[in-house]
Amino acid sequence: MRLPESVAGEFKVADGSASISVAAAIATTFTDQEEMKKAWEQVKGFKAGIAERVIKSSNGNLQRVEENKILAAEGAFDLERCGTSLATCPYVPKSVRAEVLRIVREAS
Repeated sequence: MRLPESVAGEFKVADGSASISVAAAIATTFTDQEEMKKAWEQVKGFKAGIAERVIKSSNGNLQRVEENKILAAEGAFDLERCGTSLATCPYVPKSVRAEVLRIVREAS
């Protein structure tokens, strides 16, 4: 599916928030060109990785894009994976790591 020219043109003059991955996500998630334009308008202010996640998790539903956009603004899509172990996760400060591990063990 081709992106509408108005959307594709913005990727040619990318301002840092647009990327090929976002264009691909829009083109593969939405089939209607008008919906592609609307989806792009809703995510174009986000960083590329966040915009891509918002689009992909919408499953082609514009209402869900709007809901995801709100979640993204609240930081829900700005998450990092710890890798194989919470005990060595670089995103959990060492000063609180033991407490986080304790809480996880108690919840399991």
